[in-house]
Amino acid sequence: MRTTLIAVLLVLLTISFTLAEQENAEEIFMIDGVALKCPQPTGFGNCIENCKNCKKDELCCSNGCGHTCTKGIKA
Repeated sequence: MRTTLIAVLLVLLTISFTLAEQENAEEIFMIDGVALKCPQPTGFGNCIENCKNCKKDELCCSNGCGHTCTKGIKA
């Protein structure tokens, strides 16, 4: 039972990381004439959706689980 639970958790984590990578797959945004993209998430972030009040120079980027306002990097 315990081994099965661990295997299921590993599969879910793998799927989560794969989906996070696909979401940030080089999507380019133009802000004030500058091409920006989201940085790659490092690790497993908070599983929250928090992009309602992003500043003008921030993008709504994946943090490894949810999405948060993040400074874009030059594309």
